[in-house]
Amino acid sequence: NPTVYLTDGFNVTNFVTEGYFVLLLDISYTIGKPGDSALDCVTAAVNTVLDLGVVNPAKIGLIGHSFGGYETSYIITKSKLFATAVAGAPQTNYVSGYLDISVNYKKAEFWRYESYTNRIGKPLFEDMSNYLYNSPVFQSQSIKTPLLLWTGDQDTQVAPSQSMELYLAMRRLGKKVTMLRYPNENHTLAEPTKQADLTQKIVNWFGHYLKDSPPKQWMLANDNP
Repeated sequence: NPTVYLTDGFNVTNFVTEGYFVLLLDISYTIGKPGDSALDCVTAAVNTVLDLGVVNPAKIGLIGHSFGGYETSYIITKSKLFATAVAGAPQTNYVSGYLDISVNYKKAEFWRYESYTNRIGKPLFEDMSNYLYNSPVFQSQSIKTPLLLWTGDQDTQVAPSQSMELYLAMRRLGKKVTMLRYPNENHTLAEPTKQADLTQKIVNWFGHYLKDSPPKQWMLANDNP
């Protein structure tokens, strides 16, 4: 059912009731190619929908949270298919992420990048170029897509600095980016007022870029690099 009380700001029904076509898809991963695996699967799925002629190819949005936030951030470094994107709590720098300590698991993050979700398959110093290639931060000069980032400032799953790194990179490059940093929130939002705030802001963001609604003032706060 439609609701604004969402831990990650996204609800399919909310967008369907706003007249959006919502596409959810599965991704098949190749070890060593986490970013391109997502890029290839998402691009193929979107192109299949475009072939049906049911959506405007100039008004397609992309959204993801956590690893989906990473995939969103990566995809827009390689593709111009999307008019805008929203990435929540993304991993954006595979080097600094690898060389960090997991707050939740109380151990170095090596495992996550070598053999778990991030699927590089090798240690950093055996495949440095691939870690750099799969890091949106180091590919950010290629981004043309306006991006909304959000994170909780107490995130113990993905460090808030991962969002900040991409935000600062894009700001320095003069890219269109806005970042929402929710105080006293973790990997997902728990406080109902903040849940409602994020949900509404995501709706506003897509409304502006996909439906040509006037921008809200909070979207303009980051206009100057």
